[in-house]
Amino acid sequence: MSNAQTDNSAFLHFAGVDLGRDSLTLTVIDRQGKECLKTKDFPTSKAGFRRLRKCLGAFPKLAVAFEPTGNPSLTFLKALDGFDAKLFQINGRVIRRRATSLTQTKTDAADAKAIAETVRDIAIAKPGELEHFRIVWNAEHANLALLATEYTERVEDVRRLKVRADHLEHQSAPMAVELRGRVAKDLKAAEKARDQAKQEMAAAAKACNGDMFALLLSIPGIGEVGAANLVREIGSISRFESADALKGFLGMYPARRQSGKTEYPAHLAKHGNSAVKSTLFMSGHVAARHNPTCKKLFDRLVGKGKKRIVAIGAVMRKLIQIVYGVLKNKTPFSPDFA
Repeated sequence: MSNAQTDNSAFLHFAGVDLGRDSLTLTVIDRQGKECLKTKDFPTSKAGFRRLRKCLGAFPKLAVAFEPTGNPSLTFLKALDGFDAKLFQINGRVIRRRATSLTQTKTDAADAKAIAETVRDIAIAKPGELEHFRIVWNAEHANLALLATEYTERVEDVRRLKVRADHLEHQSAPMAVELRGRVAKDLKAAEKARDQAKQEMAAAAKACNGDMFALLLSIPGIGEVGAANLVREIGSISRFESADALKGFLGMYPARRQSGKTEYPAHLAKHGNSAVKSTLFMSGHVAARHNPTCKKLFDRLVGKGKKRIVAIGAVMRKLIQIVYGVLKNKTPFSPDFA
């Protein structure tokens, strides 16, 4: 058993935090699942965070878990920087898969309890897996997370304006000409903002972990956007004991669904960071053409009659295997060892 597993299995208390923009809800349970602290609300202010730290300080050997919620998550993480407890950021789909209470009673208190129960279950049943969700405050990582979100929003701005421009092309009203000019101007500005956001995100990834970023860029098919998102999501490759563990964390595996004798088509697991999955999907298409290892796999599967989308899914999973090997061995990609 690893040191991480030993530490994670020694927790005595588990805190679940449901984060909001203006307040947060806290629940604490013990290893038997008994509630040690009645649900409490705290404002997300300096005074509120001081009260929260004082409250949490009453529980030794504590694991604190919360869902990723953008800026509220980063604010919470910074507020607990240096606090004597381990923090875990757990994807909401993992929580909902383990805790049915979220589908029965949807309140902040129920959510906080479900989060606490989820981190407790993982710590007891699979302490090594819990380390995948470990997170600590880091200014460079916070910048990267913020700029990755900014880039995603700027990409969506460009997409929306292109759809609008296409719609106006088919309009015959006299005002359509003027509107097309306005949209074209807005689109040009949006594309410039998108390109700037991409450069800033890449710079933030280098500042966060330049060695990891460079290693990821050595893999044909993974560009700056994909590499930056992987740096953001993986953190340290030492958190993962195998390539399969990394695939599971990212949600990069086919989820089967069966009822009786009926086997439904498998689809990609629903949990995992959507931005990472989206960029990996694009990387899969590029890798199927330009990465020799992935191209061989893609051509073999298509040659067997598999649908192209199924083959791309296999390429995406192969890419994660390559990512794991490159980062674990700290060696740039080589088709001879992939």
